[in-house]
Amino acid sequence: MPMAVAAASLVSLGCYAQCKDRPLHVFYLRPDADELQLLEAAAKGHCRTAGVELRWGEHLPSERGVDVLVTRIPTAEELDSLAPDLRSLLVPFAGPTETTKALMRERPHLSLHNSHFNAVPTAELAIALLMAVVKRVGELDLQMRGEAKSGMAWTAGFQNRTMDTMKLSGRTAVVLGYGAIGSRVATVLHAMGMDVHAVRRSAPAGNASDGVATVHQLADLHALLPKADVLVVCLPGTMHTVGLLGHEELQAMPKGAFLVNVGRANVIDEEALFRALQDGHLGGAGLDVWYNYPMLSGQGMDNNEHVLGP
Repeated sequence: MPMAVAAASLVSLGCYAQCKDRPLHVFYLRPDADELQLLEAAAKGHCRTAGVELRWGEHLPSERGVDVLVTRIPTAEELDSLAPDLRSLLVPFAGPTETTKALMRERPHLSLHNSHFNAVPTAELAIALLMAVVKRVGELDLQMRGEAKSGMAWTAGFQNRTMDTMKLSGRTAVVLGYGAIGSRVATVLHAMGMDVHAVRRSAPAGNASDGVATVHQLADLHALLPKADVLVVCLPGTMHTVGLLGHEELQAMPKGAFLVNVGRANVIDEEALFRALQDGHLGGAGLDVWYNYPMLSGQGMDNNEHVLGP
């Protein structure tokens, strides 16, 4: 139960020691509908055993006493409304946004925590985006629908070789970022028959295989890119990852290669990415992350070679 684990981890981090004469009060703001059953079970089970009072809702409680706020993207008003009792913020997805980090820097009395709450759905989405862009699912679906609506006889794939797509089995995949998300992605790619290489900052020297992927240090990335028929980016956005993939790196990949990004948009240089798609060097891209939120009008929309995640 992810929320029970997250709440219990806060206890172990020392929050409970500061209020041990009463339960640790945790409030989850705006949970997803599919989390409610998990929250009910956690509140009655693990959290109660650990001395944690877990509540949730679409709006913050009016009464004081919340020690830990769990939410994806808090506002300054939400954080300040819980003062002076609030001690910690827990972000239950793939990393706090830059806006959240800035808010926390302005409030040094609050501690910031992050859980891999969404590692499984994010890894599943990475595979979905990869299959959609490699197999041209969206493009060919629209083509068939258009032909049907216009009264034309739709064209079967075996009758039109321009509709052929890459077979992934036997190809090489590079997973950039081999943590909770990347390791799950690599497991699926390996099961599909791909030769999987993973890049991890903390990898030991020697490029050893763990049975799923050959694990490399970041210094090996440039040597791996010319082999990468598929590159899946699972990196967080940090000062060390911004702009890691630019024009030189994308052009080093084989012509027609595919890229998926479920990490942070700014890991890949925006102009270099769209140029590589427009000139056909990349066969396509599946993107779950973007450069501006909300998306700027028309930004990147003239590229039919990429699939956007929700």
